[in-house]
Amino acid sequence: MRHLKRVWSLLTYHWRELVLFELVYKVICYSVAVPLVRLSINGLIWVTGFRYITKANFIRFLLNPATIIVALIVFFLMTFFSLLDISTVIYILDRAYQRKGVSVLEAVRFSFRNTKKIFRPGCIALVGYVLFMIPFIHLGLSSGMITSIVRPEYIMERVHSNPLFFILMYAGMAVILFFLVRWLYLFHYFTLEDQNFHDSKVCSIRLVKPHWFTDLLVLIGLEAVLYLFYRLMALVGVAVIALFGNIGPDHSLAGSVIYSTVIVFLGVLAIVFLSMAFPFIYSVISVLYYTHKESAGEEVLHPPAPDIPKKPIRRRLVVISLAAFAGAVTLCSFYIYGLSRGKYSLAIEDLHTVQVTAHRGASELYPENTMAAFRGAYEQGADWIELDVQQLKDGAVIICHDKNVKRVSGVNKNVWELTLPEVKSLDVGKKFGPEFEGERIPLLSEAVEYARAVGIRLDIEIKPTGHETNLEEAVAQVIRDNLFQSECVISSFNYDSLKKIKHIDPTIQTVYITDVAAGHIEELVMADAYAIEPTFVTEAMIDTLHNRGKELWVWTVNNKANATRMIRHGVDNIITDRVSMVKECVNAEKSGNLVTRVVDQISALFH
Repeated sequence: MRHLKRVWSLLTYHWRELVLFELVYKVICYSVAVPLVRLSINGLIWVTGFRYITKANFIRFLLNPATIIVALIVFFLMTFFSLLDISTVIYILDRAYQRKGVSVLEAVRFSFRNTKKIFRPGCIALVGYVLFMIPFIHLGLSSGMITSIVRPEYIMERVHSNPLFFILMYAGMAVILFFLVRWLYLFHYFTLEDQNFHDSKVCSIRLVKPHWFTDLLVLIGLEAVLYLFYRLMALVGVAVIALFGNIGPDHSLAGSVIYSTVIVFLGVLAIVFLSMAFPFIYSVISVLYYTHKESAGEEVLHPPAPDIPKKPIRRRLVVISLAAFAGAVTLCSFYIYGLSRGKYSLAIEDLHTVQVTAHRGASELYPENTMAAFRGAYEQGADWIELDVQQLKDGAVIICHDKNVKRVSGVNKNVWELTLPEVKSLDVGKKFGPEFEGERIPLLSEAVEYARAVGIRLDIEIKPTGHETNLEEAVAQVIRDNLFQSECVISSFNYDSLKKIKHIDPTIQTVYITDVAAGHIEELVMADAYAIEPTFVTEAMIDTLHNRGKELWVWTVNNKANATRMIRHGVDNIITDRVSMVKECVNAEKSGNLVTRVVDQISALFH
């Protein structure tokens, strides 16, 4: 209880300065720093002579000397600004510990001078610690500069679906957590005692040693408390919005004012709480730091600073804040009142409808790339079915994702070593579930015939293995034999395959798949559309492709937040394992329901 009181005391003594700094820092981070990083990447593409970056040339781009130099510069700058955040918060908390006044400007000046130490030889290793070790653990110790970096969804899905990768990831997290606990007070020694990275590590290890287990429990407890708090805030926000939702949008101006007041108030609360989350974590660590030093009889050192008296809350600040709040409520009220009177509309139905593609069929509920999965996709309302094609030893074109059929059938054989009778003897349903026992690997022609019969389109992904004879020609022949050219696209990670398809039949639409995309990808002219991992999708990219008459598809989107973000960006097609979920997102955006939009935004804030 005593420690909790000290945490509360540290956190609230200079709460205005902490909130102000975190708000300004986050605004600069998201509106200036992150766009500058993207701009530097685009400039780097031009400098290195690449017109575009895709999976095909990504490694060559990375190994270019100019890329390495710019990457090092960017890493150092990101580390610098991340440490600036951490050091400023620690400095303000230290002033609170001393019960002395502080200004945000003074704290930033001090942190700027202190953080310049990273460019000294003894502090270079901080780059790896700040950028790679701390964010990997997800314990909230990272600055906003680092947490703004998005981890590709498909990579995390592959890690979680592969037992070996899953074990390696958590083993790596355990190792990093071990060092993280030992170096828990590294930033305090670095900031408050002006030590370099190595000396800060040594001092932190010495300070932690008698208390490492309790400190570990505190770290884990912090993560749990923040997670539960965010969830609670999201639930409260959603409940309040839903409660007042029937008052505002559909009735009087007074009702709209009440509804707007609730929305703006919740927004202000969310901003304050989110701004204080990072300082809260470091206030807990600061209390442990001071407590351990005091119990060990060590002197608690403080950096020299001017004696600034603690300023009371000024009346002018209160008036300005209330005026800003009233202004926000007024604008929101008029907008909501206009919505209720039909002056505005949130619906996007007439503007753009996003298509939904079932990845390998309805593969979340059915064995992938089987007729059962294709029927499931149709029943779930998918607009397209995505499937993978390869060529057998005897030339037949079958639907199969992996080069080896062991994962789906239990038989350790490569696709190109098998004949059609051998493939048709394989059971690819039993491993998924006993109710699918007897499900077989289908031919492409079987899927095309089914799609024609029910009126669903196909995204046929060509997966060359290097052992096929005429895969592209065989796929095109199946399509032409069934007069299916206008009801399908052919996609591939292999751009040469798309070239061959266009040479065989220019009327067949093609989609180039890549998980990495930057620069002028529209210059890959043999593609009529591009399927890109969502991490690399920007509104500017979408606009460029649309202006060239090309479409942008995204893969593989399996969570609601990503799906909603892609829909609002204006992508043309979302490839997913979870068809029903994405269809719900599309329909929600088309309906234009204000309460649903606000609830989604509040939930996203605390995700």
